[in-house]
Amino acid sequence: MPESMQIMDADILKYELGLNAVRTSHYPQSHAFIKRCDEIGLLVFTEMPGWQHIGREEWKNQACVNLKEMIVQYRNHPSIFMWGVRINESKDDDSFYTRTNAIAKALDPTRARAGVRANKRSHLLEDVYTYNDFSHNGNNAGCENKASVTSNMKKPYLITEYNGHMYPTKMYDDEEHRLSHLLRHLKVINDIAGEDDIGGGFGWCFADYNTHKDFGSGDRICYHGILDMFRNPKPAAYAYMVDYTKKDLLYVTSSYDIGEHPAGNRGEVYIISNADSVKMYKNGVFIKEYSHSKDSAPGFEHLKFPPIVIDDYIGNEIREHENFTDIQADFVKDILNYITRKGYKLSMGMKKKALRLMLQYKMTFDDAYELYSRYIGDWGGSSTNYRFDAYKDGNQLFFYNEAIKVTLEGPIMAIGPAANTGLVQLYGGAGGLMIRSCKKILHDKERLQLDGNEPGLVLPARVTFSLPDSSNYSLDFDVKLT
Repeated sequence: MPESMQIMDADILKYELGLNAVRTSHYPQSHAFIKRCDEIGLLVFTEMPGWQHIGREEWKNQACVNLKEMIVQYRNHPSIFMWGVRINESKDDDSFYTRTNAIAKALDPTRARAGVRANKRSHLLEDVYTYNDFSHNGNNAGCENKASVTSNMKKPYLITEYNGHMYPTKMYDDEEHRLSHLLRHLKVINDIAGEDDIGGGFGWCFADYNTHKDFGSGDRICYHGILDMFRNPKPAAYAYMVDYTKKDLLYVTSSYDIGEHPAGNRGEVYIISNADSVKMYKNGVFIKEYSHSKDSAPGFEHLKFPPIVIDDYIGNEIREHENFTDIQADFVKDILNYITRKGYKLSMGMKKKALRLMLQYKMTFDDAYELYSRYIGDWGGSSTNYRFDAYKDGNQLFFYNEAIKVTLEGPIMAIGPAANTGLVQLYGGAGGLMIRSCKKILHDKERLQLDGNEPGLVLPARVTFSLPDSSNYSLDFDVKLT
């Protein structure tokens, strides 16, 4: 990729996701990328190239050469705060790693040394114990504690990978899968923050990427990223944006289409927002105002802006429109909201309320079903519109997998399939188009100016996307030709 894309990636990490550090996993990156990290204050942990395998002596000698070249080439970048002097996820090899540590210390005694491990209690020759913690499975603690992993409690400890291959997620996966991906990242971030002796964590990974045939999803793509390959955010990206960016953010984790869920049960829906509060409306009627608290979503108490569980779809409507006592109205509301979130298998507390409604108020199952249809919604009923007043950017259409037409104007051309088809294929409502500048479509006068040792031409260009509803969206920019 050209320098512009290297710079863009650093800017996305810093400004869109709000991160303060990046691990280059597991080889040095473009100097353009590192230089941009220098400029914007994004810390970098960079490593000698390799993954798991350690070869024989000749191989080790070359690895030492690689390490020397990396440090000499990159040590003048102030953003780099730590060198990786082990082969990523390799086993202990004390003689080999004694050599690599000595090389790093001699060439740059000012920076910490680390080596990323996938095993606990490894021999620690470096300054920092760095470990890939993939222990979280969606239903347990987000990370292991330091004492259970490191071989030296006196030295710092960093988590260098989490999630990733444990839960690959495509942009067009079902809603529950995408939600689980988001919650897994939130849980790990939360639990790392709750451990005072863990220095921080690097999530796996920034974006989906091409891979070899044995490692992807059958299409040679690893869907481990919180962004897709074109840097479009998956819901998991909001786990980082919400706590660490200064941008106003509100994201609701469901499209509220019941047919997307088994048995039509939407399950838990969350508000992800850094707003002070979020007001929810149903068909124009105010339902509830939500705000952040320790009780808004148990298990996320260490986050500045924890996710908020939407627990009310009724508000005061039953009290206002039914001839019920206050207790009866509250019991019905509680049961209907519980079923909406949890399904029809009632808890003991909900069973007691249902029994009282039956005995004291003579209510039947048919009564409950009619109330559910009226106040929650059901198959074949009129559509329900939910509005959240802080939401600004509209919903992403995660199941839109069609192609859209693209038209290019000016001294630019498309790269890839769009060059032949004039179409950009979307996956999960997102996609990307790569373009490059070119001379061949310049007019004669412009070509003469460019060939006459002029400082360069700045010409306008436009990319227009034509959507199936006949609407067009254009992006205008300048192209400098030298």
